[in-house]
Amino acid sequence: MGISCAKVDRINILGMLQRSLVQTPSSRENASYFSTLILQKRLIYQFMIDGLDLSHLKLPASSHLLSRVFEQLSMKQYKLLSEEPKLIEINANGKKFILSVSDDSPKKVLIDEYKSTGELERHWYQ
Repeated sequence: MGISCAKVDRINILGMLQRSLVQTPSSRENASYFSTLILQKRLIYQFMIDGLDLSHLKLPASSHLLSRVFEQLSMKQYKLLSEEPKLIEINANGKKFILSVSDDSPKKVLIDEYKSTGELERHWYQ
């Protein structure tokens, strides 16, 4: 259930799930993965909303979108397209990501993922 939630951007649910994953080595590994995604989501949010410097942070990497975006931000491998409103472009592994902040309240971080086929997939996190 947790892996499915991560795949469809239901990251907040992972916080509730990871607390009960203590019985086996694989469940504890999943709990650590879920915790990492939650932390990456929160840090990306602070980076976009508050201007938090991520360059001194190193977290475990995975193939999840949040992990790929966090890694590029922490290595300062991005292009600032606009300061206000904040607009960031990341090009990594043949994919392009555009990060922005929504106008609604509370604000959401939007990540537009452009696939190699030109297809756009929008992700949002709060």
